[in-house]
Amino acid sequence: MIAKLTNPRFLLDVRILLPVALAEALTEEVTVDSFRRMSTNLIDRLSGEPRGRTQAMKERVGFLW
Repeated sequence: MIAKLTNPRFLLDVRILLPVALAEALTEEVTVDSFRRMSTNLIDRLSGEPRGRTQAMKERVGFLW
């Protein structure tokens, strides 16, 4: 999922799935904030070990959480 956020087409791919009003409000900042909230409020709470490269990928794209 982190790799998708670095893909310039990701926002274009997501926008077509949303109602017009939400698509117009979708920015890179909103997308990254949504991913951060999903990651910290859901994914980080799942049991088990994180995927092997998760921390390295977060550091590579500048995610500090």
